[in-house]
Amino acid sequence: MRTMEFKPTICKEGKYEGHILLKVPHFKEKAQMVKTLKFKVNEHGEMDTKTDVGDLMEGLCDIAETMIVESHIKRLCDGVVLSKEDLFYETETQSVITECANAVMGQGGPSKNL
Repeated sequence: MRTMEFKPTICKEGKYEGHILLKVPHFKEKAQMVKTLKFKVNEHGEMDTKTDVGDLMEGLCDIAETMIVESHIKRLCDGVVLSKEDLFYETETQSVITECANAVMGQGGPSKNL
């Protein structure tokens, strides 16, 4: 399994530090991610912008849950290191979930035809 370190935006703003260890997806996993997000393609071969927001958020959570290997994010105010599970529960870190999903989907330059 290949992994990569990802530094989410919250670690650049002063309240948190660290990184997330993400699994680097292979091509079949990327194809499954597109299916998970329920993207639709119009007759011109472009992504349909009418994707349901609820489906999109649920899909991003599913992808992040699968691809986050470990969390090495530390909250600076109290020194607590957040677990992978903590990222999904804490309101301030929920943006990390979508960032991680977007990071792994873009890793390795997916085909424009996917």
